[in-house]
Amino acid sequence: MWRKKKVYSLEHKPENIWIHLFFILVSLTYIIPFIYVVSISFSDEDSIAKYGYTLLPKIFDTRAYEMIFANPTQLINSYKVTILSSVLGTIIGVFLMAIVAYAISRRNFRWRKQITFYIYFTMLFGGGLIPTYILCTQYLHIGNSFMIHYHFLCDEKTGLIVHGYDCNVRQKKGVLWGRGNCWLAAAAI
Repeated sequence: MWRKKKVYSLEHKPENIWIHLFFILVSLTYIIPFIYVVSISFSDEDSIAKYGYTLLPKIFDTRAYEMIFANPTQLINSYKVTILSSVLGTIIGVFLMAIVAYAISRRNFRWRKQITFYIYFTMLFGGGLIPTYILCTQYLHIGNSFMIHYHFLCDEKTGLIVHGYDCNVRQKKGVLWGRGNCWLAAAAI
């Protein structure tokens, strides 16, 4: 005997509405920041300083894109480095993981347990804050970069990071940098 297929609709499953609303809200948390970035890229610098960030630009301006496309070599070189490092990093990483995976999958491999423990241990416990600090200050010599950023980019009144520094007039731009301030807050926690 043939069975009828059940047809589900919103009438039969009212909890589907809540699931759809949840995923719509999650999608908006990804879409709205992207719209903000595009809007800011088309906004006038002075209107951002005066009105702050808005979802739609108050004054439409394409000077940022004109400046980028007037001499696109830096943009093209940046994309070349990004694509090259991504592709080479992926190829080298997959190749090394395949070699190690094959070696530790063999039962007759002599150091199978030691290498597996080494991989597992370093996966659980990274270098941490102190080794990273030692690497940056002693070997890479970038220990005072935070103080350089603080000097040029922090607002004297609030202590928060501003979005830019104009080297021509030697002054900070008055717009606060949300992402940079969020990084500082996350690092403090």
